[in-house]
Amino acid sequence: MPIEVDLANCLPADRDALLIGRVWVPEVGPCVAALRGDDLVDLTKHWPTVTDLANAFDANTVRKAIAAAPALGRVRDI
Repeated sequence: MPIEVDLANCLPADRDALLIGRVWVPEVGPCVAALRGDDLVDLTKHWPTVTDLANAFDANTVRKAIAAAPALGRVRDI
């Protein structure tokens, strides 16, 4: 049975929060992703793994990459 999840209850109220993770993209595989507004964006070009991103973490660099990254889709649809 599918579970209904309200994203408003899952995401922080702080819209400036820096949220990263991994998503599976069919025919591509795992991608490093971040939340930009209502979209998930692909950061894999910059950091192939979340570990790489965490080890090289600089908030300003990550925010610039998020602003320029291609969208994977709306977070509510993924």
